[in-house]
Amino acid sequence: MATNPASTALLIGATGAVGKALLKDVLQNGKYTQVITVGRREASLDENIPKEKLTLTMTEQVQKVVDFEHLETHREAFRGVNDVFCCLGTTRADAGSAEKFRRIDQGYVLESAKIIAEENPPPAGETLSPVHFLYCSSSGANKDSSFLYPQSKGQTEEGISEAGFKKVSIVRPGLLEIEEERPKARWGESLALSLLPSVNRLFNLHMSVPVGDVAKAMLTVAQTEEKPTEERTSSKGTKVSIFGAKAIDEIVAKVLISLFNFVYREQDSAKSCSEPMSSIRPACTKKRLCEKDNGTIVTVKRVSFSEHDKRLDIMVEEVLDPAYGCYVWPSAIVMADYVWHVRHDFDNRTILEVGAGTSLPSLVLAKITSGSHFILSDTDAILPVIRSELQLNDLKEGKRLQVRELLWGEMGTPPAVDRLVQDVEAEGRKIDYVLGSDTFYDPADFEKLLMVISYIIHCHNHSCIFLTSYQERSAKRSIQHLLDKWKLQCRLIPKDSFDFDEYRFVDVEDDMQDERYLPHIRMSTESLSSVFLLKITGKAL
Repeated sequence: MATNPASTALLIGATGAVGKALLKDVLQNGKYTQVITVGRREASLDENIPKEKLTLTMTEQVQKVVDFEHLETHREAFRGVNDVFCCLGTTRADAGSAEKFRRIDQGYVLESAKIIAEENPPPAGETLSPVHFLYCSSSGANKDSSFLYPQSKGQTEEGISEAGFKKVSIVRPGLLEIEEERPKARWGESLALSLLPSVNRLFNLHMSVPVGDVAKAMLTVAQTEEKPTEERTSSKGTKVSIFGAKAIDEIVAKVLISLFNFVYREQDSAKSCSEPMSSIRPACTKKRLCEKDNGTIVTVKRVSFSEHDKRLDIMVEEVLDPAYGCYVWPSAIVMADYVWHVRHDFDNRTILEVGAGTSLPSLVLAKITSGSHFILSDTDAILPVIRSELQLNDLKEGKRLQVRELLWGEMGTPPAVDRLVQDVEAEGRKIDYVLGSDTFYDPADFEKLLMVISYIIHCHNHSCIFLTSYQERSAKRSIQHLLDKWKLQCRLIPKDSFDFDEYRFVDVEDDMQDERYLPHIRMSTESLSSVFLLKITGKAL
């Protein structure tokens, strides 16, 4: 591990897809005082990378381009290092022949490893170089394979393991999801990359992985003790740890959760904490505000809930416009009926509704619970809709009923979940329940939402429960792999467990004789039948 306060990282192959992502992470990590890069050509650095951390090697250049055919003349470039990240590799197509492929993919790597071990000798009384050598290999690597690529990777792994290092870590990702287009992407590779993310989501197979995740996993393995997929000791006594695709996913999830904890504990350093999360974009919700200009039709309807001698009418304002935040959807009906039937569970609790829109479930609870606090959240454009719903139901915004913006996937900014949690804790409370109706609508937002839930559970209140209603629109959508990644678990709440009767919202009769009559919201049997209610909680870390 890089524990030396003056530790140095050496990166081989910084111009490739994984190497570029890793170089950026290493330079922004702050754990290394020096970073040396060697490669066949210079790497292009983003403007926000602190180039002053790069060591000048052999010349006055920031990076050193070396001739891998004559590495002996560049020995000093490999001297005095602690952690070595090797992302060097190629394809047979790019190399031009099987012989050239082996020379680059295997020969360059093993010759570099040999020189590094020799130039960083073991301390007195020990036999192995103290360097930690980390190698980006590939899923399926096998020195005995009859196929060129996995055979070369397997043989390279074997050679590194016997090079004389104290510790060797090998990551074996699946097919790499490239963040930028490869200039020479193979047709089969391009086709696979277009299909594998969907296959991964459906079957949770870990067949492909973003290059950024591989980079984060390698950096984490260099600095912390992580559980490998496989562990062995080489004939020279080297500890060899192998991390497969699933282990990479688990490591990345821990990294992001640790970032949550860092932001949570170091609020005064919000700027520096939020920078590593900059690649996570704010939620791109499709909701927008329907302004009530002249000519806009606004209807007010009601939803009724009853049990024995108890009855509750909620007024809902709907704007006749294709804006998602201005309608009551079937998922909200099911969720609202559920919280009505188990309403006593919410007494003296703090409830956050995400993607609230017309806020039907929270409106129900706000009218019937005792001692509860509510936070109704959505994008900034939808907040006037929420406030209008409160006013319509004689509910006042205030300390008990708060309305605020929440952007999924952000950290360190006022609309982000860490700031929301900070404000809740400042009031001496914890979020007990999160409600979300039809929040799993756009697949692009699934992970951003679960990131919010994971932060609340793992960094704020381990007992928090996320209740969400989901209308099935495609059998191809799955969130299981994301639940695993964010250390969450899910179970179905059967609708018959709370005596849900869909016909109460289908064949409802309106009282035409009542002067205060308002029409009921009506749903179709098919739409209500397609709604599922889920309970999501945290797994032990």
